[in-house]
Amino acid sequence: MSEGEIKKAFHKFLQQTIIISVVLFAIYFFINNIVQIIHTSPATPWLILFFLALSNFVFYMQLKASAGRPAKFVNATLISTGFKLLLLLVIIVIYALVFREDAVHFILTFFVIYLIFTILEVLHIKSFQEQSGKTRK
Repeated sequence: MSEGEIKKAFHKFLQQTIIISVVLFAIYFFINNIVQIIHTSPATPWLILFFLALSNFVFYMQLKASAGRPAKFVNATLISTGFKLLLLLVIIVIYALVFREDAVHFILTFFVIYLIFTILEVLHIKSFQEQSGKTRK
């Protein structure tokens, strides 16, 4: 994979994660200020920003690893996923212990945002791998 293809794939992912983040902020604002039926965690805006940054960092590292041998990509993906999950678990546990009254709302919000960003990340990595497989043949 060329550096240009990696940059193009990363910029496309970055644009989509920013759009998703804006949509999530709009949903959060709508739920908190207009509907006011569902209680959301006050940490939600920070979670959106956190996942925006984390997803883009991990995706970029995976793109860089995919430029080399396929085995290197697999190892990098497994290691980055393992560290990412460990980091996320530590954040959940610490937040739940410190802010017990908000723990359930935080964990539910965390899980939903995690799923959204992870699905997008997997779809983009899969698409990038398929495109890079076509260009290598």
